[in-house]
Amino acid sequence: MVRKQVTHRAVETIQRMILGGELQPGQKMPSQIEMSSQLRVSRASLREALSTLETLGFLTIEPGRGTFVSSTNPTQTGSLSDWRYRRSYDEAAVFQTRLFLESAIAAQAALKIDVSTLDVLRQATNGMREAWRAQDLLTVTECDIRFHETIVESCGNVMLNDLYTSVKEILQETQRHPIPVTRMQRAEESIGEHEAIIKALHERDRTLAASLMQTHVAKTAAALGIALDYLPGAR
Repeated sequence: MVRKQVTHRAVETIQRMILGGELQPGQKMPSQIEMSSQLRVSRASLREALSTLETLGFLTIEPGRGTFVSSTNPTQTGSLSDWRYRRSYDEAAVFQTRLFLESAIAAQAALKIDVSTLDVLRQATNGMREAWRAQDLLTVTECDIRFHETIVESCGNVMLNDLYTSVKEILQETQRHPIPVTRMQRAEESIGEHEAIIKALHERDRTLAASLMQTHVAKTAAALGIALDYLPGAR
């Protein structure tokens, strides 16, 4: 947990430097030794931070050459980093796993969720909207992850929770990876999907909650050109 917090601070600091113009597109980043010293983080935490920023589209890591600033607005470049877990799992398979697992979790959560948890989901969704407008992509992904994790934690099924937790880093990478090709129209649509899921959970409509979650995951995959096997609008 401590390392995650340190990595988060490094990501936040570098993103702020890019958005603020301190680091310009095309500029080569200092060496990892210099940066780890400057940011007061370990090289392992720094590498993880740089990898996250590459996924979000802020940086390009070129083996043998170094790390370069890609853009101050990654969603306008339309360029994607490589899928980080390609040696272990095809990205389509990870999205498909999310679709099946998270729809089942949403169905269970509809039976258990309470008012305070629904408020957390609304706060995360509102946070996403504000962060998109500010192009604060780190906060976008954090709010998105908080939304999905909160539903998992509220489902009341320990085994489903444990299954999700055991692979969550891989699953959550599919929430980060589409960011550089996500336009505002899709961002607003995604936020609307979150709001519809919240409404279904509030109404304890487990079938609708599961269906809406399937559609949400499938549309996120579609932004990357990945078609998933699901039943849209199933009731």
